Amino acid sequence: MTLISVAVAAAAFLSGESPFPIHLLEKSVHLGDNEVKDLEPSKPLALAWSTSFDVEKPAVRHLIVIEARHVVANSNGDYRKGGFRDVVFVNDREVGTLNDSVEREDTAPCRVEVAIPDGVVRRGTNTIRIVAGASGENHDDFTIAKVRLYALVPVVVKAHEKKASQAYPITLVFESSDGESDPILGPAYRASGARSVVIDTTGETTAWLRSPGAFRVWAMRGLEYTAPSAAFSTVAGAPPPIDLEIERAFDPPGQVGADFHLHSVGSPDSQIVFEDRVRACAAAGLEFIVATEHNNVVDLMPAIRKLGYESRLRATSGDEITTKNPNIGHFNLFPLVPDTTKPQNGAAPFEGLKPADLAENARALGRPTVLQINHPRLGDIGYFNLFRLEFAGTDGAGRTALAGFSTQFDAIEVLNGDESIEGVKRVLSDWWKLLDEGLALTATGNSDSHKIVFQEAGWPRNYVRVGTDDPAAVRTDDIVAAVRAHRVSVSHGPVIRLLVGGKDAIGDEITRKDGKLDVRVQVDAAPWVHVDRVDVVVNDAVAASMDVPFSRDVRRLDHTFSLTLERDAWVVVVAEGSGFDAPARLRHDIPPFAFTNPIWVDVDGRDRDGDGRLFDAPGLVK
Repeated sequence: MTLISVAVAAAAFLSGESPFPIHLLEKSVHLGDNEVKDLEPSKPLALAWSTSFDVEKPAVRHLIVIEARHVVANSNGDYRKGGFRDVVFVNDREVGTLNDSVEREDTAPCRVEVAIPDGVVRRGTNTIRIVAGASGENHDDFTIAKVRLYALVPVVVKAHEKKASQAYPITLVFESSDGESDPILGPAYRASGARSVVIDTTGETTAWLRSPGAFRVWAMRGLEYTAPSAAFSTVAGAPPPIDLEIERAFDPPGQVGADFHLHSVGSPDSQIVFEDRVRACAAAGLEFIVATEHNNVVDLMPAIRKLGYESRLRATSGDEITTKNPNIGHFNLFPLVPDTTKPQNGAAPFEGLKPADLAENARALGRPTVLQINHPRLGDIGYFNLFRLEFAGTDGAGRTALAGFSTQFDAIEVLNGDESIEGVKRVLSDWWKLLDEGLALTATGNSDSHKIVFQEAGWPRNYVRVGTDDPAAVRTDDIVAAVRAHRVSVSHGPVIRLLVGGKDAIGDEITRKDGKLDVRVQVDAAPWVHVDRVDVVVNDAVAASMDVPFSRDVRRLDHTFSLTLERDAWVVVVAEGSGFDAPARLRHDIPPFAFTNPIWVDVDGRDRDGDGRLFDAPGLVK
């Protein structure tokens, strides 16, 4: 094995100052056995790198921080199968790998933090060695640079919910405030430490953070709660315990917050164990969740019961039908009952299907279900993209798609947490055009979470009108019935209520023969969520709009819009904001955004398009 070895001496103690961090490597070194044009330097220098360093007074724990670029596309999958383990050794003891910090399948720079167990770093001379992983005779390729050794100090955070009788999960987010990168407390799929996040389940968490450093910690539980924070420093060692109290800012009446698209180890592309999936959902303030593994049916209720969360969180089983031969897209189907005697626990068929087969197979189950189009514009797994769906005109006119395109679905995932806001608005426009055609697909918003962070559960979520705020009183059948009846609003921050005659009206069909309709719009948001504008959309056009002044009050808007309709119309409300004042998500591709499902308004009391409803779709009847 070729080895690069460099000796490094620790900085001498300065008066009253810590000797940390110790700088172990400055320049970029390429480890591996192939020339890789995307890496700098492109040519490998060795299969391993090592250096020695002196420590006069070791800390209790230490941290190695490495800047790395990694050839992920051809190696990370092999790592998960046991190959290409790029290992970090300190004093000949394995302390971690580079691989767990790789989050994206490209060669983007990443920061690797490896915590060194107690007692490994000793007084005097120590060695560190980083070895390129092997799979057969082939070695991994990556570069390393700016290798630092820090001391770690314990930071105790006591977080609790105001007036709560027992601990319930809270999300703690640690941010660096000294210009350094945020701490990495573990891989993105582990609730006890996922990048800079910890899911606290007991009311007290100890996080080991680098010293010296300056930080801020936030306590959060999704979009209905306050988000207190505290700044602290580790320059002088461990700070005093930090106390944070969250409080429920609002609770949408008669509704539960639900995420219909979640993954865990039941999917080949997720590493979250079932209990951590449940902890993350509880810490997001969700109340109803659907397990939707790829072509697999799992049950999260046993994990919910084991953790004691069943009074505040309910789950049902579903399936993300991930089609192939041909690939026609991804589709969620729920509820399903796991059957361990069948392949994939009784998952729905997923090979050789036509779009119409999906609806036929759902109907064959003999009970009400929700069949949802997932992320319809997401690359080469989006149903609309694959069938080249386009609209040439307004009011649903000029729709074109490849042969076999079907609209026999119950719901469409308009807001997917892995999309950009531009992608979301494209699907929103698609949905409006389908509404113009009289196709009453319920719009939903789901996280599509495969990780604890970067795809956070509950961002976005659905508010489902089921007539109760108590999750323990909600049955799966209630959720299914409400979704099929369009009694859903979607939130990525703000929460919208749309009332007619003093009653919640989302999903309702209303007759107004004089064409006059007053809609009361209420928008609530936690103090850290910005709401800037609210639009009332009628038949695919903005009919009324209002700028929302800055406020930290929960109720951002309570306004009645008066509409005069000359023809039957669907009415949707959209709210948008500029940003968040708290780290709701580690990846902020989508700003605060929310919308309702429609109310359908009939103005002539006649069924002119012959579909059995008094409401006549604007694209069908002129």
